[in-house]
Amino acid sequence: MNPGVYAAGRDTLPLVAATIVLLLLAAATEAFWSSAAWVQPGVKYTAAALCWPLVMAYLAGRFGARPMQDPHAD
Repeated sequence: MNPGVYAAGRDTLPLVAATIVLLLLAAATEAFWSSAAWVQPGVKYTAAALCWPLVMAYLAGRFGARPMQDPHAD
């Protein structure tokens, strides 16, 4: 057995766990937010208009000018 395979699995486990948690939170939020009849559509659209620039700023900072680095490089 290659010990590098186990190291890759240990490196990947937090990412998979975080993905599961975020998907569950997104599903719960979507189920509440979309079905909430007492929230006016204008409020929902305004919240979306305010949140999308935050997502774009995050993605621009995450995938911006920095080069990708290999975490296993010596």
